Amino acid sequence: MTKLRNSINKFSELKRPTIHYTPGLPILEKKDEILSAIIKNQVIIVAGETGSGKTTQLPVICLEAGRGMLGKIGCTQPRRIAAVSIANRVAEELHCNVGEEVGYKIRFHDHDSPSTSVKFMTDGILLAEIEQDPFLYRYDTLIIDEAHERSLNIDFLLGYLRNLLKRRPDLKLIISSATIDTRLFSESFNNAPVIEVSGRVYPVELLYLSDEDEVVSEETYVDSAVKSAEDLLDLYPAGDMLIFMPSERDIRETCDRLCGLGRPDLLVLPLFSRLSRSEQDLIFKNIDKRKIVVATNIAETSITVPNIRFVVDTGLARISQYVPRLRTNRLPIEKISRASADQRKGRCGRVMDGVCIRLYSEQSFIERDPFTVPEIKRANLAGVILSMMAHRLGDIDRFPFLEPPSHATISEGYALLRELGAIDSAHNLTSLGRKMAIFPLDPHIARMVIAAKEENALREVLIIAAGLSIVDPRERPFDKQAEADAMHKKFAVTGSDFLGFVRLWDAYQQEWSSLKTQNKMRKFCKDHFLSFTRMQEWHDVHQMLSDTVKGMRDFVVNTKPASVDAIHKSLLTGLLSNCAHKTDKGKYRGFRGKELVIFPGSTLYGQKPEWIVCHEIVETSQVFARTVAPIDPSWLEQLALHLITRSYSEPWFDSETGFVRAAERVSLFGMQIVEHSGVSFGKVNPSLATEVFIRSGLVEEQLNGSYPFYNNNKSVRRQIEGLEKKLRSRTLFAGEGVIEQFYASRLSNVSSVHDLNRVIKEKGNDKFLFMTKEDLLVTEIPESAVNFPDKVTIGDKNFPLKYEFEPGAETDGITLRVPVKDAPYIAAGSLGYLVPALWPARILELLRGLPKETRKKLMPLNEKAEELSKTLTISAQSFENSLAKAIGVLYGISIDPRLFAEFNLPDHLALRIEVHDENGKVISAGRGAEVLKAATANILNTLPSGNDAFSKYEKRKLTGWPGDSLPDHIEAVRSYEGVPLYGYPALKDSGSSVDLILCKSSAEAQKTHPFGVKKLMEIFLTDEFAWIERDLKFTQQLKLLCAPLGGVESIKSSLIISLREFLLDFGTDVPRNKLQFEKIISDAHIKARGITYEALSLLESTLLQYNNNVALIKKEKNARFAALKQELKAALDSYMKELTEGIRFSRFRQFPRYMKAFGFRIQRLFLEPLKYGEKKRELAVYSDMLENCVCKETYSPLWYEIEEFRAMVEEYGISLFAQQEIKTLFPVSGQRLSKKIAGVKLLMEKQ
Repeated sequence: MTKLRNSINKFSELKRPTIHYTPGLPILEKKDEILSAIIKNQVIIVAGETGSGKTTQLPVICLEAGRGMLGKIGCTQPRRIAAVSIANRVAEELHCNVGEEVGYKIRFHDHDSPSTSVKFMTDGILLAEIEQDPFLYRYDTLIIDEAHERSLNIDFLLGYLRNLLKRRPDLKLIISSATIDTRLFSESFNNAPVIEVSGRVYPVELLYLSDEDEVVSEETYVDSAVKSAEDLLDLYPAGDMLIFMPSERDIRETCDRLCGLGRPDLLVLPLFSRLSRSEQDLIFKNIDKRKIVVATNIAETSITVPNIRFVVDTGLARISQYVPRLRTNRLPIEKISRASADQRKGRCGRVMDGVCIRLYSEQSFIERDPFTVPEIKRANLAGVILSMMAHRLGDIDRFPFLEPPSHATISEGYALLRELGAIDSAHNLTSLGRKMAIFPLDPHIARMVIAAKEENALREVLIIAAGLSIVDPRERPFDKQAEADAMHKKFAVTGSDFLGFVRLWDAYQQEWSSLKTQNKMRKFCKDHFLSFTRMQEWHDVHQMLSDTVKGMRDFVVNTKPASVDAIHKSLLTGLLSNCAHKTDKGKYRGFRGKELVIFPGSTLYGQKPEWIVCHEIVETSQVFARTVAPIDPSWLEQLALHLITRSYSEPWFDSETGFVRAAERVSLFGMQIVEHSGVSFGKVNPSLATEVFIRSGLVEEQLNGSYPFYNNNKSVRRQIEGLEKKLRSRTLFAGEGVIEQFYASRLSNVSSVHDLNRVIKEKGNDKFLFMTKEDLLVTEIPESAVNFPDKVTIGDKNFPLKYEFEPGAETDGITLRVPVKDAPYIAAGSLGYLVPALWPARILELLRGLPKETRKKLMPLNEKAEELSKTLTISAQSFENSLAKAIGVLYGISIDPRLFAEFNLPDHLALRIEVHDENGKVISAGRGAEVLKAATANILNTLPSGNDAFSKYEKRKLTGWPGDSLPDHIEAVRSYEGVPLYGYPALKDSGSSVDLILCKSSAEAQKTHPFGVKKLMEIFLTDEFAWIERDLKFTQQLKLLCAPLGGVESIKSSLIISLREFLLDFGTDVPRNKLQFEKIISDAHIKARGITYEALSLLESTLLQYNNNVALIKKEKNARFAALKQELKAALDSYMKELTEGIRFSRFRQFPRYMKAFGFRIQRLFLEPLKYGEKKRELAVYSDMLENCVCKETYSPLWYEIEEFRAMVEEYGISLFAQQEIKTLFPVSGQRLSKKIAGVKLLMEKQ
């Protein structure tokens, strides 16, 4: 009662205006009913159609009902322009001045006074007054007009008043609307009475499309609207028209189409919210033309277009919808409600009979929602929630809204406030939230201002915040869009739409300081396509914000320009969920995965930075990011600590630092914003980090550190694993899991070496971490393990053995490691003997590889393998040769050792060799003696001829056979534990004498010894060689025959070489003792007798026959044989070429036969060319094979084999072309040749 009494005293000076009604308005027909209802009820609902006079007459009826005596009559309007214009209209009708009996209050303009009885205001102003006057004692009556719009403010006011009316029974409430869900409002206010008022003055003809003609696409409804407008213009000579379109683009297209009709008496005008004030004013001017206004749903209630007789309604509108899950404002084109359709119909029929054409069927109208979904159900509620919390208005979940918002929308409102830091996880208001609530701004903009304090960017952010809080002041007149865009570009800042606000503000303020008059500023705004009214509003909002921060502690406006980063970081704090990163497709992915693109009007359009932030995300034809700036994603980690999520990749042990680490991915709203390559994982997940430390650091031995326990445990494990490799078994080592359990039972919360050091220090020492073999063994170690040595002795040197049990791996089995300097001294034959424990298994595998018939004789193979392994002894022969000999001795079975060589042993039974340099680097590796050969090929010439053990056997500068016999090998170094070091005696050519040397291998001896023997023979046959040169005298006829072939000297020199080699040729039986040597010397003496006479005779016979053959070729004149004649001549010449290149004498002895046979070959060509061709192709098969035979070493077994194959090819040619005339020296055929070449190829592969 005290508060009520104070209220009465306070408003005792109210001036009540004289009551006057405007005659002719439909509401006056219900005036008495309304008057009575006001007196009798606390709440009444007046539902009247457009034009009924509710807005202007209800305050007058309230005055007549005695209201406005104990407080003001407050009248709310959704829009400022309506509040001002209606206040002026009512003051005019009541014959009083605005600001006295009738006043108004809107943002930044207060024309209210203590004497004002009727006060018009926006619903936002009334909400703001609740903060200072929660009981609204300054009012005794409230009229909430345009309640059908169901804006956030209206619904919030009505919900608040539902509670307040219970506490203030003296307060009257009148809810007024053009079209309204009267049942909902009545039930919400205790079944308050509803009074319906008619607003139509003239009848309206309502026309629908048929179901078939109903509009189904954008193109169709524009076409239909234009066609309907044409029909109305033709049918009715007078009356203006209003066409409702859903979007600005549709309006522009429709206007273009209507202007193209070519009617000079027609004025087509657009109407939408972004239209400039001057363009809007044209709608209200009286012009001597018929007007067609093409408008969005702004013309339903916000702006009343005068003199409208006709309405064309597409039944569509772009309705803002906030999508909580995606934090996106959607602006889809949707069907309007029945209430909106009736509102549009009510725009016509006010001046005369009207027509309303609905471009949809009547059935479509019936099926539509009865009312437009209220804004509370499709808007962001963060601001409402913050305001309620700041002013302790209760929980939004329990607030008495007419229609409560969805739980999802409320939850998303709380989530946004949590994102902004306004509330904590328990939904309690934070100190930051309290500061945000002080600002009359959306929460996200308030958050920017507060952040700007910390970033020292208040000046710039206050400008931007004020700019974001108003309608964009930049105008784009319909007919001057290009000019407007060019002018606005002057204020744009490349790379940031937000900074464009600052540049525009600075330019405006600079002009204001120089022009100083409103008229000049209006012209400036007009020239630059700016709305002067909105620029003024921007200034007012900025001033309000500046005044607010002045009253706040520690808020200091910077005098120096803030950095771009500081500004953007400040803005980012309020727009965290409006960040997005570029995708591979060039678009952007943002909050909860939504895909968006930069709005074409942005200065960043086309630049596409990696990360952006935008002020709003709007979905129309696409999802657009509007008002955009680039950002550094690392800022998000700093500014959104309470929102970011951290995920970790599989943790790993960092051996360099001794820490368990993991890659940390920092994400915000599903977007990865930054990645840290290696954060300490111990603090993130101590238990898992300990597991990784034990598994990777200790079990997998990645720990770099010399701990006694660690070294011991590694050694124990190596010993057991080494035994498994030797035994080729997995039955000893218990496994890494046992090691892991061992450590896990003794260590906890240890994820780094620091933790490990701490635990050891606490325990006093590391003895508790020592392992024994018993800890890691599954079974006992078998006795056979001792048979696998870690090293072998070859001669007087030890070589390590390395064991691996990795079937299929290149290193599987046993590896012998050999320094490169020792490789030349290891005999290939000794390699098979190195590990006796493997002999039984090796022998078994070799026996399995024998031919089936032989294998049957050795059954059972296992027993034979055991017997043979016990019989074998180490020798200079290869393991395979010794095995073949042992089989022959024990079982009387003859086996060619080469059969074993053809069989590939399993890797673990075939010794692997690694040759390494002095630094331990592997030079060559593989299985078999070839590895030793390959590794030492480049260094053999630099090695000494032998080591100390070899030197005592070797002799130099010999001219006679050394001793009686040269053994195949000798034990240069005896080894009692391993394999002896063998030497292989050979004679070596040393120029004028020979040396007796020990070769490192049998192969080397076999290669060297024949040349040493030949040198010794040369010493013994010096006289014979002299006789040959003396006795080789050419007759005059022979000289004439030699002339065409280059003369006597070249052929003579060649024959001397041939004869010398003939005397030195001992074939493949190389002498190894003195008797054998003396025998070949004796044979050479015998061969020398008459050799020169034979050679000269062979030469003369060969050359005579050659000349005859040449003459035969020339004799044939038939041109068709020209090519074949050249071919034959070339073949003949190849024989002659051999005569000058040191032909082998045994081959030269056959040349007369070859020349004679060639003559018959020439005759066969000319007589039977077809048969000749067939035989030539048969011979070519083998002559081509002969061409491909290559031997690197003269007088080697391969060389002799090739020479034999050459002789066989010659004889085969004789058999083909001269079989009847000349007999072959030996049987020859294609089959024999094929068999021979197969043997040659095998030897070639081994050379």
